[in-house]
Amino acid sequence: MFSAARVWWKFCVSGHEKVWVLDGGLPRWRASGNAILKASAASEAIKKIYQGQIVSPVTFKTKFQPHLVWTLDQIYAFYTGLTVLLQSLVREYEAVISLEANVSLFLRCLILLLKHSYQQKTLKK
Repeated sequence: MFSAARVWWKFCVSGHEKVWVLDGGLPRWRASGNAILKASAASEAIKKIYQGQIVSPVTFKTKFQPHLVWTLDQIYAFYTGLTVLLQSLVREYEAVISLEANVSLFLRCLILLLKHSYQQKTLKK
């Protein structure tokens, strides 16, 4: 599932130290027989919730991990550096060999997109 990596990251940012993304998703996890937790325990809790029954709460105290999060300024600094790198690659490779039209066009569009993003950010300040 496309959201698995984001959920993994959010748990890590919140300070949870033991987080894994399972290869093959829930169906493969259930079929493996080597499950970390019993699927039946999770299924029972879900059934209770849908039936309106109370499930014992589990407490997890978060501890924010700032080194795992970039600020907006760091993101735009990265984009700026990437733009400069792409521009130099386009100049270098167009001078040495003729790039295929679609690759050259892609790089130019990417540069324009990054410039536009940076300009939007500077206008908001």
